[in-house]
Order: sequence, then structure tokens, then C-alpha cells
Amino acid sequence: MNDLYDKLKEDPLNLLYHFTPVENLESILQHGILSRSTLDKMKIPYVWNDQQRYDGKFDRISISPNRTNRRYLRRMIKKYPARDFVRITIFCKILFDDKFDCLFYPDNAASKKFSGVPENRFKGLEALERFLESSSNPDDGIVSLEQREIMALGPISTNCFSAVIFLNPESFSKFRSPLLQKRINAYLDLNGVVP
Repeated sequence: MNDLYDKLKEDPLNLLYHFTPVENLESILQHGILSRSTLDKMKIPYVWNDQQRYDGKFDRISISPNRTNRRYLRRMIKKYPARDFVRITIFCKILFDDKFDCLFYPDNAASKKFSGVPENRFKGLEALERFLESSSNPDDGIVSLEQREIMALGPISTNCFSAVIFLNPESFSKFRSPLLQKRINAYLDLNGVVP
């Protein structure tokens, strides 16, 4: 476990990313990031990114390693131009916490190539090692790296958050103080550049 943790610290995978419409942020600050099935059970209103949820994992939270899935975020911004999105950075420590029961997909979890593959193939330290090995393969290219996905059980509480990155100055102004009170950094990305 320590060897893998040391490897992870050397790897660029030191933060994880989750993006969501800003309308969900108040609820997230109160309850943490919850899966859609938990939100439905608790009758908490939310705005979804993916109505169909093609991966079928309504009980899990989608997280991108190392950077936001730019391709998908751009597609959501184009599809919903009136929506304001935020990116939440999450400490990688959740990868080692059994309560999150993380699944490590070397490509988008909704990819057809994973259809019928048992979930246990993507669980545990061996799956994380394979995930890290594949993400450090220079032949994969940056687009492929962006498509890698971690699926976690929730909730992911706010004490696991490093920062919230805003694309809109009004949203930044509204949430900056509540975030700082929770010791979560708040950043404004005026360039619209998605790291």
C-alpha cells in the first residue's frame, strides 16, 4: 500500500476533478457530492449533466483523474449554454478509503468495451496500479487520458475538497465566502480554460 501511495504522489494524479452545474453547489456544500440515486432517495433537487447516464452507474459519482474531462465539459457547455458549471478538485486520498469503493476505468465508463465486464475487474489496488500504468503510457495521448474515469460511492464530503473553480464571476462572488469558511479554496477562471 505504501509503495502504491508513493507512486501516486510521484504521478501527476494528485487531484481528482468533478464538474457540476453551479445550481448543485449549495446542496453539495451541505451534503457533499452525492450519487444520483442518493439524491433521488433523499428527494434533493439537482441538475444533471447526463440525463441518460449511459454508464448506468446511478449509485456512483463520476470523477476525472488529473484534470477535468475537457471534451465532455465542452460538450455540456455547448449543449446547455445557459448553464454555469463549476469544477471541484478532490484530494486523491479518497482512492485509498474503502468507503468510496472506487472503480478505475482506463477509458470512459460508458464505453461499450466495458459492457458485461464485471465491476470487480476495476476495483482494488491492482486495478489502480493498472490505471496508473496506463495513464503514464506516452502512447495514450492527452485525449485518451482525459477519458479515464474513476467511479466512487458517495458521499464525498467537503473535507475531501481542495478547491472549487468557477467560470462565472457572479457565481464566484456568491460562493467564495461560504467556501472559505469551510476551508475550501475558490478560484475564478476568467479565461474559460479548462485544465
